[in-house]
Amino acid sequence: MITMCYGETNPNDVKILNDFKKGLKNPELLKWPDKGDDPCGSASWNYVYCSKGRVTQIQAKNLGLIGSLPSNFNQLSELQNLDYNEFDGIPLDFFNGLTNIQVLSLEENPLLNATNGWSFPMDLKNSAQLTTLSLASCNLVGTLPDFLGTLSSLSELRLSGNRISGEIPVSFGQSSIQVLWLNDQQGGGMTGSIDVIASMTFLRQVWLHGNKFTGTIPSNIGNLTSLQDLILNSNQLVGLIPNSLANLELKTLDLNNNMFVGPIPKFKAAKVSYDSNFFCQTKPGLECASDVNVLLDFLHNVNYPSNLITKWVGNDPCEQPWFGLRCNNAKEVSMIALPNQKLSGTLSPSLAKLVSLLQIKLAGNNLNGKVPSNFTELKSLTLLDLSNNNFEPPLPNFHDGVKVITDGNPLFVNQPRTSPVPISSPPPLRDPPSPHIVSPPPLPSSPSPLPSSVIPHPSSQSSSSNQSRNVESKAQPSNSHRFKTVPIVSGVAAAFVALLVIGLLICCCLKKKQKVMGKITTKVDVFSYGVVLMELLTGLMALDENRPEENRYLAEWFWQIKSDKEKLMAAIDPALEVTEETFESISTVAELAGHCTAREANHRPDMGHAVKVLSELVEKWRPVDEEFDYSGGVDFGQPLPQLLKIWKEADSKDVSYTSLENSKGSIPTKPSGFAESFNSNDGR
Repeated sequence: MITMCYGETNPNDVKILNDFKKGLKNPELLKWPDKGDDPCGSASWNYVYCSKGRVTQIQAKNLGLIGSLPSNFNQLSELQNLDYNEFDGIPLDFFNGLTNIQVLSLEENPLLNATNGWSFPMDLKNSAQLTTLSLASCNLVGTLPDFLGTLSSLSELRLSGNRISGEIPVSFGQSSIQVLWLNDQQGGGMTGSIDVIASMTFLRQVWLHGNKFTGTIPSNIGNLTSLQDLILNSNQLVGLIPNSLANLELKTLDLNNNMFVGPIPKFKAAKVSYDSNFFCQTKPGLECASDVNVLLDFLHNVNYPSNLITKWVGNDPCEQPWFGLRCNNAKEVSMIALPNQKLSGTLSPSLAKLVSLLQIKLAGNNLNGKVPSNFTELKSLTLLDLSNNNFEPPLPNFHDGVKVITDGNPLFVNQPRTSPVPISSPPPLRDPPSPHIVSPPPLPSSPSPLPSSVIPHPSSQSSSSNQSRNVESKAQPSNSHRFKTVPIVSGVAAAFVALLVIGLLICCCLKKKQKVMGKITTKVDVFSYGVVLMELLTGLMALDENRPEENRYLAEWFWQIKSDKEKLMAAIDPALEVTEETFESISTVAELAGHCTAREANHRPDMGHAVKVLSELVEKWRPVDEEFDYSGGVDFGQPLPQLLKIWKEADSKDVSYTSLENSKGSIPTKPSGFAESFNSNDGR
């Protein structure tokens, strides 16, 4: 009888090692004996470690072994440490039975199941003694299983450079993990928030860079008192940097290439980087402007949409107005217009600090909650458009001048959907007018820029007499008018006439209005007149939604360019044929337009001043024929200075007319584009 002895090593372990060797394409790198049968004996095999005759470790890292792992490898039931690389295949049940495994490293095996990759080994949930799991760069795909957060012994989890997707499991919050590498996932990367890491109180090193994590850095991250390295660069993280993070004494902190906003805090980290973000300042320790802080609160409540973060840059929302914002002449935010921007979340009460807000337009989003009660403190607010959202009642008790629109909000189905603005109590005028401003049509290319019912035209063209006759039939008996020619481009001169006559038309309309109010003043609608000046100079309407953002609101845009000669020249309607010779007069009118649209009413001139400025430009165009009683018994055949004197005298005496019945025939037919009645609300 022959007895075979395998020495100290478990015979099954020997068989598995030999099968492993046979599956390699380059087994010579192991330098194992060809006829060896006792890897745990006195002549131990390279890279093999044993305990009590059982194989417990195989450490062949960086040898460059190529091949497949044998299907019976998991029968090494006492295996505690496995460290291989460059394998191209792994059995489906490879991890089943490795209950005693403590260190498992298959990192740097990019060819493992190269075609489709391989899913996370669920059998590892039974490996209760596992302390280190390193599967970096080994073509691992799918999401992280929850059980990883329940392995009580697991302290190091290195999964960098795979194709892992999804979020960090909530179960990680109760784990003992100290080293967490989830960085540089390919094929889209990991997503979701990083809130859970603030609960992983044992963390020393966190690498999350090169993914698509979103949301903010959790404010309680300061609880990680053992943390030394936090690498978050190249994600889509947003929001302000928590003070608790700035106060952590880290070795390394990398925040580059995210979408952080607000001020840059003074960090206590030994090495910190924060380039390629959207901070309001460029140096640590500097605060944001007050308006910027309010708008950052707004962003916070609507979950920091990336389309706004990338367009709200710097520390002055009015320097080059941020997307969706409008500012008044005092560089204060006067409008928030963000309809159909896919915003979600709630309205920030901080918006009530923007006391200059006139309009808030947020229709067509997915906003919810209640309208903050302190919005009633916005005393200049005239419009709050919340249509087609998910707001809930009740609405705050706004002042009479606010129009609130809640159409399309399901919870308002049995509530009043629109709160109209009472005519009897108009809001204070503090900013450029709405699109309802009364104005004539843009100037055509001909030398006759406005309808004949408004502007007397030169008789040098055959059509002029017909147009004059049209005035006779629609307004009052009169002869056609001829104007003497002067050395000035006809388009410019005719425009000056238009501006003056429209100013007097406003006066006529105010006379009609006084029938209700009993008294008129030349300063009531000068703001609207200023916008009319802008319209006539540029040929643009006061508001045109089809125009680009920067000049959609004419008054705001005109204020920005009126003092720049080159920009003003470019803005003038081509029909005026402006030259260097006439530009001085154009500049005068532009300055007048700016004066008339000053933010505060007491800074605006009265209509007498406006007519005086224009009369000096129009004097040489006065009629040379018979007198033409154009309006309200005023003889427009008189020299313009005389007209101005009469008007000022009437205004200084606060003239109150008792009847207008006999003056209706003297009021000219309204031109195309004018409202049925012209009042202060039209100007607004």
